[in-house]
Amino acid sequence: MKNLKTLFLILIIAHMAIIFAFSSQAGEDSGKLSKIVVEEQKKVTKKISENVTDYGITYIDDFIAKNVRSMAHCFLYSILAILIFTELNLRGIKGLQAAALSIALCCLYGLTDEFHQSFVPDRESTLWDVAADTGGAAAGVVICFIVIKVYNIVMARKTDNKGNN
Repeated sequence: MKNLKTLFLILIIAHMAIIFAFSSQAGEDSGKLSKIVVEEQKKVTKKISENVTDYGITYIDDFIAKNVRSMAHCFLYSILAILIFTELNLRGIKGLQAAALSIALCCLYGLTDEFHQSFVPDRESTLWDVAADTGGAAAGVVICFIVIKVYNIVMARKTDNKGNN
């Protein structure tokens, strides 16, 4: 168990370093990365869009192009929240307490990350990004609760099946 706790702590720190690295990119570099993501997404949309109208494709492309950065914030912080939630559970902090602490820690890291980003050339610091970080963290915690619920259901069925045999 100690090795697992250490592993998750290392994963949390590594993931925070990845977020920090993305935030350290100058505005031009960050913009190029976002553009690459949008262009790749357009290729995927074309491949799967046989049953979607041209308007639908344009809407999807426009939505992603406008929101790619917010989606990246949500994604990165949902992963961070999952890692923190798991670490807390391994340390005996469970349920709503682990959920609240995970979200709060992600929000705090998001605030410090935005502060750091305010010093990066051609980048801006916004509370909207912190909101996206916090929303992503909340989504990550919800995913944890769903996984725990499904796990408990599966384990209960296994137990019931052993009792019936």
